[in-house]
Amino acid sequence: MATRTIRGGFPLRLALAAALGLAFVSVSSAQVPGTQADVGGCVACHYGADQPGAKRFVNNNRSHEFIKLNESMTWETLDPHQLAYEVLKPEKNPVAKKMQELLGRDDPNYKVTTDYRCLTCHSTDLKPTSKEPRNAKEFVTQGVGVGCAACHGVAEKWQTVHYIGETIPDKADDGKEFAYFKWRTETPDHKWAAGMKNLRDPHVKADLCASCHVGNPDENKVVTHEIYAAGHPPLPPLELVTFMNGEPRHWGYPSELKFLQDFAKKNPDKAWEIFRFKPADKDNYLARHIAAGAIASLKAEMNLLAAESKNTEGLDYARFDCYSCHHDLKYPSARQVRGYEGRVPGRPPLKAWVAMLPSTVVAHAGTLAPAVKAESDKFPAAWAAVSKAATSSPFAYGKGAEVAAAAKALVAWTADFNKAVDAANYSDTAADALLADIGNALASPAALGDTEAAMHLSWAYRSLAVARKKDVTKWDGEIGKHLPVEIRSKAAIDASKTPLPAGKFLPDRLKQFANFDPKAFAASMAKLKE
Repeated sequence: MATRTIRGGFPLRLALAAALGLAFVSVSSAQVPGTQADVGGCVACHYGADQPGAKRFVNNNRSHEFIKLNESMTWETLDPHQLAYEVLKPEKNPVAKKMQELLGRDDPNYKVTTDYRCLTCHSTDLKPTSKEPRNAKEFVTQGVGVGCAACHGVAEKWQTVHYIGETIPDKADDGKEFAYFKWRTETPDHKWAAGMKNLRDPHVKADLCASCHVGNPDENKVVTHEIYAAGHPPLPPLELVTFMNGEPRHWGYPSELKFLQDFAKKNPDKAWEIFRFKPADKDNYLARHIAAGAIASLKAEMNLLAAESKNTEGLDYARFDCYSCHHDLKYPSARQVRGYEGRVPGRPPLKAWVAMLPSTVVAHAGTLAPAVKAESDKFPAAWAAVSKAATSSPFAYGKGAEVAAAAKALVAWTADFNKAVDAANYSDTAADALLADIGNALASPAALGDTEAAMHLSWAYRSLAVARKKDVTKWDGEIGKHLPVEIRSKAAIDASKTPLPAGKFLPDRLKQFANFDPKAFAASMAKLKE
C-alpha cells in the first residue's frame, strides 16, 4: 500500500503521543482544528498490533482483548465509506456529473460537492443536528469521506481521555495483573456527554446506519424524488447485519473479544448496561441486531413521512413504492398477485419492505416474553393506520395531519417495543425460530410480489443463518440466481483488497432486480425446502 501523509495536525497532541510512545502512521486523513474530526488521531492504536502505540497498550492494558487494533487499517484499505465524498466528484464519477447538470440546470454555479443535501451523507458532518442553513465549511471532505467522527462522534472531548487517565486494576485468567483505562467501563451516558456514540448498542448503531441508508429529516438526510430523478441510485433496503458484514466489519463481536467475555461473567448486569452484551448462552447477539435493524429502518421511514406530511402538495413521491410506477407493463403483475391490503388498486402504496421484515420480527418477538407480546400486538393496527392515511388519497393530498399523527404514533411505539425487547432474551432456540419465520415470510405471496421485500428478507435470513452456523452454499446458489445474496460481494472485496464503492456492485444488483421473476424465485425457495 502506498504511503500517504497525514494532512493538518495538532502539535500538542502529537507531542503528547510522542511522549507516550505512540506512532502516528501514514494514513489518508483530514483534520479540523478544535474538532479532531479525523482519522489521523485514531491510527496510533487502531492501525495494527505491530504499531509502537498499539504494542504499548497491548502490553499494559490488554487492549487486544477489547478492540481488534486494526480498525483504521480496515477502514482505509477496504471500507467504501472512505470513498463517499470521492464519488461526488463529477470529474471522477459520470453519475455525479449528470446529477450536477440536472440539479443545477437553473444555477450555473451549482456543485454536488458543496450541496449540503449530498454532504450530510457523503462526508463527515460536524453539526448533524444543526437547524441553521448549512454550508460546505461545516463538513469534513478532504481525504476522509465518512470518517471515524461521522459514526463514533466528534472526538474533541473524548479522543485523549479514552486512552489517558484513571486506570482500574484487574486480573486476567492467567493470573497476571493488568490495568485498563476507566473510560472503557464508563456508562454510555457518560461517554455520550463527551460526544462518543454507544455503537455497541444495536439500537444506536441501527439508528445511525438508518440515518443515511434510509434517511433522517432532523439531520437533513433526505433523498427526494428530485434527487432520484437526477440519477441518484436507488437505496437498497437496510438489513443491519448484511450491511455490517459488507462494510466490511472493522470491529469485534463480543464473542471475539476476551475482555467482554470475562467482564460479562463477572458483571452480567453491567455488561448489558455498558456494552449491551449478554453471555452467548443466554442471548443471540446477531438475532438481536437483525431485529434492531428492522425496527430502526421502520422508524426512520416513519420520521420521513412525518416530516413530509407538512408539505401541502402531498408527500414526496420518494416515500412511496417506486416500482408501482417504474415497472414494465405485465398482466398479471406480481403486485396484482400480491394483493392490495385494503388499498385502492392503482394508487401507489408505501414501500412494502419497510414493514415486511419488521412484521416478522415483531410477531416473533411476541413469543419471547409477555411484556413483549403486549407491545407486539399493537403493531398491525399502528402500521395499518399509517398505510391508510398515506394511501387514502393520491400521495396523501390533504391528509398531512393524519399521516403525521399515525407516523409519530408508530415512532413512539418503536421506543416501547425496543424497551420491552431489551428486557427479554434471544436464546438460540428463539433465534432458530426467528430464522424459520423469516424463511416463511420470504416464501409468502406478499414477499414474492415485491422484489425489495424479497431482497430484505433474504438478506436477513442469510445473515442469521450464517450466525447460527448454517451451511448457506445451497442458499447462495439458488437465491443468487434471482437476488444478490450480499450487499457487497465478500469475494470481490477479498480479491480487490481495496475500497470498492457501492457503484461497483450496483449494475449487477439492478439487473437482477429488473429481471426478478416471482415464479422462478418461488421455485428456488421450494428447492431449498426439499
